[in-house]
Amino acid sequence: MIETFKELHEEKEKACIEIWHKFGKDFIDASDLQIESQGDSTVFRITLSPTNDHQIEDANDIFFDNSHTISEIIIHDEEVKLSATEWLQAHPDPEHSLKLELNYKKSYEFSAGLQPLEEDGLALLVSY
Repeated sequence: MIETFKELHEEKEKACIEIWHKFGKDFIDASDLQIESQGDSTVFRITLSPTNDHQIEDANDIFFDNSHTISEIIIHDEEVKLSATEWLQAHPDPEHSLKLELNYKKSYEFSAGLQPLEEDGLALLVSY
């Protein structure tokens, strides 16, 4: 089963995603956020949709040259945090690993850990 968080945010067209990498952080808009069980993994999928030239340049720099340096993804959205928490509680499986899939012109997959943030959001911590 796939849970699409965008449906939970019909009043918003996009969510802003904070991407940490070796050169700092950049903010890039996302048009779709999903979570699903896939075999022995839970996949958190983010489709990035840069909305201006600055975001496009940042996304190109990150994903064409530095995707291997991504360390953390932060989503500042209380509804996404609550929905992800509810989904994970409804689908508990201690054997499941968490994968992060970032889609920007192609799919980039990472092993990740999920950490709720006190200030209403989620952090996806990338592990290599």
